[in-house]
Amino acid sequence: MLHELMAEELVRSEQLEHSCRILIMYITESSGTIVAMKKEVSRKLMAILSNNLRKTDFVGWYREARIIGVLLTVVRRESSVDQCHLLETRLHDILRTELAHVPGSLHITVCGYEEANEFVRCENIR
Repeated sequence: MLHELMAEELVRSEQLEHSCRILIMYITESSGTIVAMKKEVSRKLMAILSNNLRKTDFVGWYREARIIGVLLTVVRRESSVDQCHLLETRLHDILRTELAHVPGSLHITVCGYEEANEFVRCENIR
């Protein structure tokens, strides 16, 4: 189902002449390897996301609960980058306090569809 949603958003993006944006969240250990999120952490992240996303955005898991991906649908072309940046900044601010106790480093990145696909296929995931 996620692939169908992404395909639909890609078609819509081309029609509206804007790029599809995807927010990626993951945790790395000190070596830089992406690790699975503990249930309490993933629940907290999902709760925070549900309070900060629009009803038109879609959330899904990649690589067996190691990466959270959010398909950010865009209503207006000129606002896509600004809105993605605002969301990324807001999430960083919230998570800095809410998940300060979590071991490892939490990463939040907004990227395009191709970049997200390359990232999800990377080998630095355990």
